[in-house]
Amino acid sequence: AVEADGLSLGHASEDVRGNKELAMVAIQSDGRALQYVAPELQEDEELVLAAVRNAHEALMFAAPPLLARKQFMIDAFGVNNRAEVLRFATEELRGDRELVQLAVRADGLSLCHASLSLRADRSIVADAVSENSLAFGYASEALRGDKDLASVSTKPALTFKMMS
Repeated sequence: AVEADGLSLGHASEDVRGNKELAMVAIQSDGRALQYVAPELQEDEELVLAAVRNAHEALMFAAPPLLARKQFMIDAFGVNNRAEVLRFATEELRGDRELVQLAVRADGLSLCHASLSLRADRSIVADAVSENSLAFGYASEALRGDKDLASVSTKPALTFKMMS
């Protein structure tokens, strides 16, 4: 059942929920099945990253100590580079320059989850806006008045070239 519908793990016994192999099958079907695995498996980095690969929102079910580990969050961006991944990092990590720089270079909209001090960092904001012009709206008020950054943000997010 869990192979066809990972969320059916929610109806399984505690023994089944605690079985790493079955949990992996469920998570590969639907990453959100992480919410139903035994708590000790929500601390398993391999299992959680497999869940994140399928659904970034699976991070909301990861054990808090994982979300506080910088290397784990870097790995999470490696398997799913959506802006929302940074949302689940601890407040301390959302203020980590290296992690936030990685995040905004992968998805400029990650800026919305960065600390206020990093939203005021010109280099971070420039990287975010270069990746996605819409990130400009998440810059600090002072940087939203920066004409150079504003000109970068007015470039189209996507450009299309005609084939000749």
